[in-house]
Amino acid sequence: MSNLIHLMFIFIFIISIYILLNIFLKKNIESYGIYCGSYNLNRLTAQQKCTNDMECIWNNYNTLDGVPSGWCGQNSGNNQS
Repeated sequence: MSNLIHLMFIFIFIISIYILLNIFLKKNIESYGIYCGSYNLNRLTAQQKCTNDMECIWNNYNTLDGVPSGWCGQNSGNNQS
């Protein structure tokens, strides 16, 4: 009987970890699908959100006046066919 209780607690523990991981991972999913250009709409968070999304890549460039800037685009090296 004691072994059955231990197995039940282990099962409940594993299920709890699975549920918590799903809750945590769903919070970090962006809501625009794989359209990376949507991150460029908010300049304050564009680079952070772009680099957190595996489908996107941050591209650095300098403007004509020499000011460093960047934009988020599709990561062509991450195609899954």
